Amino acid sequence: VGQRQRGGQPDAGYGARRRHLLMEQARQYLETHYRECVALDDVAKALRVSPYHLSHVFSEQSDFSLFAYLTSLRLGKARELLREGRLNVSEVAYAVGYQDPNYFAKVFRKHFGKAPREAAGRG
Repeated sequence: VGQRQRGGQPDAGYGARRRHLLMEQARQYLETHYRECVALDDVAKALRVSPYHLSHVFSEQSDFSLFAYLTSLRLGKARELLREGRLNVSEVAYAVGYQDPNYFAKVFRKHFGKAPREAAGRG
């Protein structure tokens, strides 16, 4: 039930604030758990909302899906690790939550327009 302004009318900004907060909580969850196998149901359960509601709010607030955000987050972290040069491509894939290094390389190439090795400056 929404907050009420003086006079008993619902506060229109209350819903917007709650949606924004939910999105921020989802982002924080993903920042913490991106290395793991993360499903929409996991995030929704952790935030105590329905998967449908979470998906709807996240897309509405950000113009992209929660999964697209997770992919972007993982790939950004992967690029940082590749630039550090301490891990090979397979190790980076596992470190950012991909179980298949070949799939990781395919997604990386699609996202950045170059192979992970090229992003690392090693080829």
